[in-house]
Amino acid sequence: MSNLSTEPTRMTPVELMKADLKPHSLSEIVSRHTKEEFEDIKENIRLSKLQVPVKIYEDQILDGNGRYQACVELVREGKGTFDPNFRTEPFIGTPEEARAYVISMNKRRHLTASKRAMSAARMVTTMLGGNRQSAKLLTEIKQETAAQLWSVSIRMVTDAKKILPDAELVTKVDKGELTVAAAAKAFDAKKAKPAATAAATTEPASEPAKLQVDTAAATKVSEKIDGLVDDLIEALDEYKELSGEETAVAAAAGVIKRLQDAKYVEKEKKKKAA
Repeated sequence: MSNLSTEPTRMTPVELMKADLKPHSLSEIVSRHTKEEFEDIKENIRLSKLQVPVKIYEDQILDGNGRYQACVELVREGKGTFDPNFRTEPFIGTPEEARAYVISMNKRRHLTASKRAMSAARMVTTMLGGNRQSAKLLTEIKQETAAQLWSVSIRMVTDAKKILPDAELVTKVDKGELTVAAAAKAFDAKKAKPAATAAATTEPASEPAKLQVDTAAATKVSEKIDGLVDDLIEALDEYKELSGEETAVAAAAGVIKRLQDAKYVEKEKKKKAA
């Protein structure tokens, strides 16, 4: 990677407030900081000043949007008396190298598997706007490659792509309120609800009310089980990344053993000798 950076450029508080820096579209593939994460960044800068310069590419922020906003807020709150030692540093490289840099820096944030899946989905689907050169030169990323780059399964990227049109669900995943698997289930349920409502208004009730209630309850429990299985797979993906494939496979085997002991999974029968 030809990241040939120069010395950081320092801004005074007055210069910082006039800078009005914007996020680069490459940086927007990554989930935004939660409120708690942003407050932690802000407090760290309040106590120790800015330690890592904000990276600039094509006159916009490639990495460090949270640090930039925290510095702006601290200067505003201090009415110009607080100097966060704000610095920027240019990124020099191709659009592909800039994208790789964003991935590398944000994987260090210890993002959850769901947030990494959302980043992978944005990488696959996002088109860079404007007339910048990166829009013309950036090569397409396939879903399988994006999944590999962000260390998530293809299934998770598929779920993440599904919910991208739903801003409410995307926000809940980015905030950590929903896993991407649960959000995909909710997205499917939203789409199915109008059809189910229409069917209910046109078809006469042919079953007893008690049976309809039981069926609805059973469906709800079934959906809950599906969600738990998706969450389990997501947790195993994270465990695999942290502890290695062998350890994750052993953990999965332990889950299967418990299901077998509870008689929900049939134990493998021994093959008869030929």
